[in-house]
Amino acid sequence: MASVNNRNWRIGAGFNPGYLMNEGDGLCLATGVGHLELGLAEFRKWNKYNRDDDCDLSLHLARTPITESEDSQDRFIKALLDQIKHKNNYLEAKLVSIGVHLTGDRYDGIGRFGFSSHYYPSKRAEQNAVRFIREMQDAIGLPVWIENANFYSSSFREICASWKSAEEICRAGEAKMIVDLSHLYIDATNVNVTPDILLGLVPWDEVIELHLSGIVRGADGTVHDGHSMPIDDKVWAIFRRLRKALGRRDGSMIVTIEHSDPSWISKSELLEADFQKLKKELEKIPGSARESVAEKCDVYAKSYLMKLLKQWIPNVEPACTQRMISFEGLVLEWLDDVVEKKGSRIVMTDEEAQLNKEWAVEVAAPSFAAFARKRIEQCDAV
Repeated sequence: MASVNNRNWRIGAGFNPGYLMNEGDGLCLATGVGHLELGLAEFRKWNKYNRDDDCDLSLHLARTPITESEDSQDRFIKALLDQIKHKNNYLEAKLVSIGVHLTGDRYDGIGRFGFSSHYYPSKRAEQNAVRFIREMQDAIGLPVWIENANFYSSSFREICASWKSAEEICRAGEAKMIVDLSHLYIDATNVNVTPDILLGLVPWDEVIELHLSGIVRGADGTVHDGHSMPIDDKVWAIFRRLRKALGRRDGSMIVTIEHSDPSWISKSELLEADFQKLKKELEKIPGSARESVAEKCDVYAKSYLMKLLKQWIPNVEPACTQRMISFEGLVLEWLDDVVEKKGSRIVMTDEEAQLNKEWAVEVAAPSFAAFARKRIEQCDAV
C-alpha cells in the first residue's frame, strides 16, 4: 500500500518489461506501488517468475469484444478463463480486477491495425457492453472496471454522449470506472474543448481508479497517447484539481502511472521521479475531513441576513451602539424568537408573504424593526 497520509488513496503502476529483467539491468517497482496493471502475457510471466512484491494485480485488456455479438463475447471469455487458469490459480496470484477499454468493434477503425477501436455510443453498444461485463464477472468471479479509451472523437457532442453512455454501462453492469486523465485531455484537446469541461461529465461515484501518462503532440497539432513520455504538466494540473475535489471522498481510489514503454528501462531515474511526484501530491490530501461548508450554511445565511438588515434599517445599528447593545446578538435573538420559538419562516418582502398566507411567515425588515424597537425601549426604561 502506498505510504501516503490518506489511506483512501493508493499508488498503482502500469506493467513495464523492465520489471521482469535481472536486478541491475531492469527496473524495480517504484516506492509505494501497491497495485500493478498488466496484460495477459505479462500476467502469466509475472506468476512464472514468482514475484513476491506485496502488490495487487489487475489484468488489463485493451481490445475485447465488449460491444460485439454474444457469440464473440462468449468465445473470448472462455478463452480468457482458460488462459489465466493455466498453470496457476489467478485468485491466489492476487488478481483483484479485470480492466477493459470501452471500445467499438475490433474490426472497425483503428481496431483493424491492432489498436483500441473508437467507441460510438448507442443503445445496442450499451446493451452488449453490460452483457459482456456481467458475463465476465460471473465467469471469472472478479469485478470489471471499464476505461475511457477514445482519443479522436469528432465533436464535443460525441464526447458528451460517450461519457453519458459509459455511466449507463457502469450502473447497469455494476462495474466501476477507470478514468484515464491523459485520454480525457487528448480527446478534449483534439476537438478544441477545455479538458476541465469534461470533468463534469465523469460519473465520479463510479470511479475507482485514475490513470496518468504522457502525451505526444503531432506536427499537425493533434495530441496522442504517449506511454514513453513523462506525465505532461497539463495532466498533472488536471490531477491536482481533482485531488482537491476528491481528497476526502469515501472509499479507496487508485492512481496509476502508465510508464509501460520499454524505453523507461534506460530512464529509471525519470520514472522514479514521476512516482515520487505523485506520492508528494497524495501527501497533500488531508487525512481527515475539515468542516464542510454545507454544515455552515446556517451561519452564512444569518450573516447575510444581518448585512441586509443593516441596509434596510440603517438607524438600528447606531441606536444599538449608543446603548451598548450588540447588533449581532440582537439579530440572533430575533431569529431565535421567530424561527425557533414561534416556528415561523422569514420572508424578504410583503409580496412573498402574500403568496404564503397559509404558512406562518414574518417579513424580515418590519419584524426585526419591531423586535429591536422593543429591546431599545426596554433599555431606555432602565
